[in-house]
Amino acid sequence: MDTRELIKRHPVLWHMADARAEQLINRHGLLSTTALLDLFEVDDVQRARILGAVRRSSIQIEHPVHGSALIRDQTPLIGLENNLADGTTAQQFLDALNTRVFLWADQDRLAKLLNSPRYKHIRQTVFSISTAELLKRHGERVQLSTFNSGAIPQGKNLARDARFFTSPEDFPGPAVLTRRSSRKVAEVTVLGAIPDLAELTTATKHWQHGTSLD
Repeated sequence: MDTRELIKRHPVLWHMADARAEQLINRHGLLSTTALLDLFEVDDVQRARILGAVRRSSIQIEHPVHGSALIRDQTPLIGLENNLADGTTAQQFLDALNTRVFLWADQDRLAKLLNSPRYKHIRQTVFSISTAELLKRHGERVQLSTFNSGAIPQGKNLARDARFFTSPEDFPGPAVLTRRSSRKVAEVTVLGAIPDLAELTTATKHWQHGTSLD
């Protein structure tokens, strides 16, 4: 898939964040977990605790200048060790997740997350992002995924492998299963951070209980 096809199919991408993080995001853009830990100058001991295993609960970090930030749990990944492709370790897959910013390519997936029991009672901020501008500015760091990499749905056998993240040109990639649904873009990821988010955002809306507050 070339970038023109990606823009045509998915002209807008979405990122959902806890509304309490909006001020920090407006200042620094969207940061991967590792980029956020760098910004907050988190020490090696706490960094290892956050990055070295599936997070079973959210973790709040503090900084004298930047304030506080909440790193979300990864409970939908519990059981990861039993759902890995041959040759891939749990840490390798977690490293692939922790170094990325994730954007939804499918609005139905976004709606499902907004209405999930985990998030619907908490005020969320949804950023709508121009795909064309994202690729223009950060295309060399953009990779695609055919599935929700942050969850392991029951009854679906898809071994987790960092090779599932591929450039648009290589999508869907050699590691992807051949079933038709696997060739749809589920996530657009950006390695590192999107510091200029404000210049890419076409709309910002707030949601709670499955309803837009704007």
